[in-house]
Amino acid sequence: MADHADWPYGSLLGNLPVRSRTALLDAGQPALFRAERPLMLQGEAGNCAHLLLAGCVRVVATTASGQEAFLAVRIRGSLLGEMACLNDQPRTASVVAVGDVETRRVGRAALLAVMREHPEVALEINRMLSARLRWANERRIDLVARKAPVRFCRLLVHLVEEYGHRTEAGWELDLALTQAELASLAGVVRRTVEKLLGRLRQEDIVRSSYRHLIVIDMDRLRAVAEMTSEIPNQTGVF
Repeated sequence: MADHADWPYGSLLGNLPVRSRTALLDAGQPALFRAERPLMLQGEAGNCAHLLLAGCVRVVATTASGQEAFLAVRIRGSLLGEMACLNDQPRTASVVAVGDVETRRVGRAALLAVMREHPEVALEINRMLSARLRWANERRIDLVARKAPVRFCRLLVHLVEEYGHRTEAGWELDLALTQAELASLAGVVRRTVEKLLGRLRQEDIVRSSYRHLIVIDMDRLRAVAEMTSEIPNQTGVF
């Protein structure tokens, strides 16, 4: 099993001490999901959670009108489906494998037992849930208070800081997201993402191609991301 240094910084498994992390991993059973296969489905009983050991997943929800909303991405080291598992309620979203995914499936009773025996696990799960709630609240505020260019740049900054790495060319996003997925996360239409990426490329702030993005000038991207709808544009970009 991977040691502490092998888990992404800030992930649940990366934040746990070795003893607690080992207990949590040992409580689960190995599972493998091929690309585009669901790990869990919206509306089904939440009788287990998954520890993501390898690969990446996307979290999606279908509205009453049948429209699919892309809510989040999760990388290795993350815990998936814990809310429905802990409160014994139907799942509010589906989780789908992006490429092949390896997990450990942890049943409700086993998860609760580990949380009782290892308070660090319960504490880190609470911290994780708080961080996800903060993210969701920030996105709701952005939808009301900020215009589309600002919302989109704020999303890019967040994704690169959370899931990117530094290269000679700039900050490379380690997630293969489509323009439609970026649009759903930012609360804009796909055509808006196409236009905004085009303008960011013209200004030499980003380089992008299909499912690939590098931020060349993070300072200028942050400058747009920190604007509010009441502040005149001083960046020369939007």
